[in-house]
Amino acid sequence: MEMEMEMEMANQSLKQTYAAVDVANHSPITGTDLSCCCHRHHCGIRCFSFLLFLNLTSTEMMAITNRTPSAPYHLSPRTLVVDAPERDCSGGGGGGRGMNDLSFAVASDRRRWFGQVPATVPRVVVPLLLAALAFAVFILVVVHNAVLLGSVLVLSALILAFFLWNAAAYRRKLSLNLFLDRFPDTDLLSAKDSQLVKVTGFASCGDLSLESSYEKAGRCVYTSTLLYECCGCHPKQAHVSHQCFQWNLAFVERMATDFYVTDVKSGIRALVKAGQGSKVIPLIEENILVNVTSLNRELSPTLKKWLQGRRLSCEPHQLRLEEGYVMEGTCLTVMGMLSRKNGVLVIVPLPETISTDCLLQKFLLPVDIDGLLLKTADMSTTNIRLS
Repeated sequence: MEMEMEMEMANQSLKQTYAAVDVANHSPITGTDLSCCCHRHHCGIRCFSFLLFLNLTSTEMMAITNRTPSAPYHLSPRTLVVDAPERDCSGGGGGGRGMNDLSFAVASDRRRWFGQVPATVPRVVVPLLLAALAFAVFILVVVHNAVLLGSVLVLSALILAFFLWNAAAYRRKLSLNLFLDRFPDTDLLSAKDSQLVKVTGFASCGDLSLESSYEKAGRCVYTSTLLYECCGCHPKQAHVSHQCFQWNLAFVERMATDFYVTDVKSGIRALVKAGQGSKVIPLIEENILVNVTSLNRELSPTLKKWLQGRRLSCEPHQLRLEEGYVMEGTCLTVMGMLSRKNGVLVIVPLPETISTDCLLQKFLLPVDIDGLLLKTADMSTTNIRLS
């Protein structure tokens, strides 16, 4: 009974609504057309609800479709790895704590062709030389005098050779090596706090030791593994930053950790803070372990396993693998700032940047030093007097 009353009241309200609409449109509704209007009204509501449901469903489907799964990131065969995850290279556990990943520093240094020369210098020098060359050609055409043109060409060749020499020296870190070799050794017995020191001695592992990536040499305080590729100029093979028909750095793993160094002069042991968060400038050369120069040469199983472990291409191609490391017991030269804490000698990175100054005898521009310098020492030239 109550249901019938509600239906009656709903029909009356619908009659009033359609009557008002038709009065506004000057088209009266008959009693026969009322049921049709009610039917159209309910059908419109159902259609509107169905369209709204389709819209919501399509929106949700688009959101689900556009959502990317959290799949592991696969490295390209020619991707320069500069942000490597922490690797478990320790000999006795400890995970990635205390390890210092220096891979990004390798990539950033190789982008600087002329070292620390400001980019504005070539942009100013090159237009001036071109203007001088144009003026010399004009003098040659008008006055028929080639002295000025020859002078400009010689000057341009000298300037170009100067910049190329400094670029090659920066890649080889020649200025840093000369500065470190000429700096006198420091006596740790009389050295003061916050003093720039140079210590030569034997390295020993601290709480954490490293393992080299390819040769698996254990008990290391520093490891470096570089992979170079020669890709040619094929657009599908060459990386964007790679140069045609040259050896390009394709992969790098360079790690360092805190270690101890025992001075060969005084026998004093000092802690070297080369671990996580420290700026380290290694002057340690890598040895060539693998050199594939032929495209048809089959890769060794060890090399394939190493490449597969780093998601690199195992197809036969020109590549060169270099690796260098500092094992426990190696004679090492360290330069940094001395810090005395509770009777413990600690060599930390330089808090301020120092310069090597211009080396006029070698035609070298100054290079900034803002971290620890590490270099393997020559045993034949080191006077060992351990107590």
